Amino acid sequence: MAHFARLDNNNKVLRVSVVADRIILDANGEESEELGIKHLKKIHGEDTIWKQTSRNGNFRYTFASLNGHYIPEHDIFMVEKPYPSWILSDINNDVSNPLYFWRPPIEKPESLPDESWEGYYQYQWDEVLYQNDTSDPKTEGWVIEPIMGIEIPEGLGPQNPEEE
Repeated sequence: MAHFARLDNNNKVLRVSVVADRIILDANGEESEELGIKHLKKIHGEDTIWKQTSRNGNFRYTFASLNGHYIPEHDIFMVEKPYPSWILSDINNDVSNPLYFWRPPIEKPESLPDESWEGYYQYQWDEVLYQNDTSDPKTEGWVIEPIMGIEIPEGLGPQNPEEE
C-alpha cells in the first residue's frame, strides 16, 4: 500500500489516503508517484493537491500527519508548526543527515530569574506577546508560568506573572 497526503494551497496536510500498490506500478513494475496522484485526482477532483508520503519515513523525512505541513523547499513533511512565528531548523546543520525541528524565533532563557522557582515555574511561549512586540529585533515571547498541578509555596515566584 502507498500513502498520499492531500494538501491545501498552503501545503497543510488535510488527510492521508491509501492507494493499492497495483495502481501505482508503471509498465516496468516500478512505483510511480504520478500514477497515484492521477488516481486520486480522478476520485477527488483535478484541483486537489497530493504528495506521496512514507509510512516508515524512507523519503520526505517523516510520515505526513493531519494538520502537519509539506515543506517544498526541503521536499519533506513536518508535524504541525507549534506557532506561526516558529522556524524550521536542522539541528545537525547537515544536508546529508538532517534532523529537522521547529524552533522559536527567540531563544528560550536558560534559567528562571530565581533558582528557587525551579520545579514550580517554567517558560512558555506567548505568540501574541511576540507578535505585538514592536522592537527590532523582537525580544518578547517567553513568559513565566506556573507548572500545572504543582502546589506553589506562598510568596514564591513572580508576584504578577504578567510583569515578568
